[in-house]
Amino acid sequence: MLAEHAEDVASETAARTVAEACEAQWGKLDVLVYCAAAMDFWEEGQDTVADWEAVVRVNLLGPVAYTKALLPLLRRSDAGAIVYLGSIDGLLGNPRFPAYSASKGGLVPLTHVMAHDCAPIRVNCVAAAAISQVGLGDLQPPWLGELFSESSSVLEQTPLGRYARPEDVASVVLFLASDDAAYVTGAVLPVDGGRTAFTPGTGRR
Repeated sequence: MLAEHAEDVASETAARTVAEACEAQWGKLDVLVYCAAAMDFWEEGQDTVADWEAVVRVNLLGPVAYTKALLPLLRRSDAGAIVYLGSIDGLLGNPRFPAYSASKGGLVPLTHVMAHDCAPIRVNCVAAAAISQVGLGDLQPPWLGELFSESSSVLEQTPLGRYARPEDVASVVLFLASDDAAYVTGAVLPVDGGRTAFTPGTGRR
């Protein structure tokens, strides 16, 4: 449904339109998963404030807009839940994706604040690592393919020895959205094969 109103993902008008459509069809909402994302690819002298604004708008203001618009419908559910899709780049910072890292980093305190303000609606965040089977099409810079090579330094520093698959992340999102996580809120859960479990650069692999 979001795709039908995706001309500006962070638009309050678009968020209200989605909320109205959900109310008309279901009358309430059980789960909100915000997984829209915008990425920047750093190149010296080419990252402008406008570029940063566009990324922050989707990655940080978008979750705010949809949470506020859909919260009344979530409150009608017996066990409503919100899951934001974050990134380990938002936990550590990736110099190749500066605006992406900063905006995804903002999801951490947003998750904490919204868990307080939206209770008893549960609000959690999945901090995912790079997902190997998700392509970026024409947006993909030439060097990004190196990230997923078998000789990548990222893979060398991943204890589980492989990249994330879509189902690795989706299953954790499903858990946080389900009654199995009925007492989990305000959590930021890394799904990264262990990459954030130790000090970067100290691995012995």
